[in-house]
Amino acid sequence: MRAGEHVDVLAATPSPDVSAAPTMAAVVASDVAVISAPVVRAGGDSALDSAANDGATNDGALVVLATTLEQARALAQAELTARLSAVVVQ
Repeated sequence: MRAGEHVDVLAATPSPDVSAAPTMAAVVASDVAVISAPVVRAGGDSALDSAANDGATNDGALVVLATTLEQARALAQAELTARLSAVVVQ
Protein backbone atom coordinates (compact mmCIF):
# COMPACT_ATOMS: atom_id res chain seq x y z
CA MET A 1 0.00 0.00 0.00
CA ARG A 2 1.35 3.39 -1.00
CA ALA A 3 0.42 7.03 -0.55
CA GLY A 4 -1.95 8.10 -3.30
CA GLU A 5 -3.60 4.70 -3.72
CA HIS A 6 -7.26 4.17 -2.84
CA VAL A 7 -8.41 1.42 -0.49
CA ASP A 8 -11.53 -0.19 0.90
CA VAL A 9 -11.39 -0.87 4.64
CA LEU A 10 -12.95 -4.15 5.75
CA ALA A 11 -14.04 -5.19 9.25
CA ALA A 12 -14.00 -8.87 10.17
CA THR A 13 -15.57 -9.85 13.47
CA PRO A 14 -14.27 -13.07 15.02
CA SER A 15 -16.88 -15.59 16.10
CA PRO A 16 -16.68 -16.83 19.70
CA ASP A 17 -17.79 -20.24 18.39
CA VAL A 18 -14.83 -21.71 16.48
CA SER A 19 -17.07 -24.40 14.95
CA ALA A 20 -19.42 -21.80 13.41
CA ALA A 21 -19.14 -20.92 9.74
CA PRO A 22 -17.08 -17.76 9.21
CA THR A 23 -18.95 -14.59 8.36
CA MET A 24 -18.00 -12.31 5.49
CA ALA A 25 -16.14 -9.13 6.33
CA ALA A 26 -18.10 -5.89 5.95
CA VAL A 27 -16.90 -2.83 4.03
CA VAL A 28 -16.61 0.00 6.57
CA ALA A 29 -15.10 2.68 4.33
CA SER A 30 -14.98 2.54 0.54
CA ASP A 31 -12.54 4.08 -1.94
CA VAL A 32 -10.56 6.18 0.58
CA ALA A 33 -7.20 7.72 -0.32
CA VAL A 34 -4.02 6.66 1.48
CA ILE A 35 -2.24 9.76 2.82
CA SER A 36 0.74 7.91 4.28
CA ALA A 37 1.74 4.33 4.99
CA PRO A 38 4.78 2.82 6.67
CA VAL A 39 7.45 1.17 4.55
CA VAL A 40 10.50 -0.91 5.36
CA ARG A 41 13.59 0.31 3.57
CA ALA A 42 16.23 -2.04 2.18
CA GLY A 43 18.23 -1.87 5.44
CA GLY A 44 15.17 -2.73 7.57
CA ASP A 45 14.50 0.83 8.74
CA SER A 46 10.84 1.93 8.89
CA ALA A 47 9.66 5.25 7.49
CA LEU A 48 6.38 6.85 6.46
CA ASP A 49 5.72 6.99 2.74
CA SER A 50 3.92 10.20 1.91
CA ALA A 51 4.80 10.49 -1.77
CA ALA A 52 6.69 7.74 -3.64
CA ASN A 53 7.62 4.34 -2.28
CA ASP A 54 10.91 3.69 -4.15
CA GLY A 55 10.36 -0.08 -4.07
CA ALA A 56 10.11 -0.54 -0.28
CA THR A 57 7.48 -2.81 1.26
CA ASN A 58 4.68 -2.08 3.74
CA ASP A 59 5.35 -3.28 7.30
CA GLY A 60 1.68 -3.25 8.39
CA ALA A 61 1.74 -0.50 11.03
CA LEU A 62 -0.06 2.87 11.05
CA VAL A 63 -1.81 3.92 7.84
CA VAL A 64 -3.29 7.43 7.47
CA LEU A 65 -6.41 7.69 5.30
CA ALA A 66 -8.38 10.64 3.92
CA THR A 67 -11.97 9.94 4.97
CA THR A 68 -15.24 11.74 5.42
CA LEU A 69 -16.41 12.39 8.96
CA GLU A 70 -18.97 9.60 8.57
CA GLN A 71 -16.31 7.12 7.40
CA ALA A 72 -13.99 8.13 10.26
CA ARG A 73 -16.76 7.51 12.80
CA ALA A 74 -17.58 4.12 11.23
CA LEU A 75 -13.89 3.13 11.34
CA ALA A 76 -13.52 4.21 14.97
CA GLN A 77 -16.59 2.18 15.95
CA ALA A 78 -15.55 -0.89 13.95
CA GLU A 79 -12.07 -1.04 15.47
CA LEU A 80 -13.62 -1.63 18.90
CA THR A 81 -14.99 -5.06 17.97
CA ALA A 82 -13.43 -6.12 14.67
CA ARG A 83 -10.14 -6.64 12.92
CA LEU A 84 -9.66 -4.02 10.20
CA SER A 85 -7.95 -4.69 6.87
CA ALA A 86 -7.33 -2.41 3.90
CA VAL A 87 -7.43 -3.65 0.33
CA VAL A 88 -6.22 -1.62 -2.64
CA VAL A 89 -8.98 -0.61 -5.05
CA GLN A 90 -8.13 -1.17 -8.73
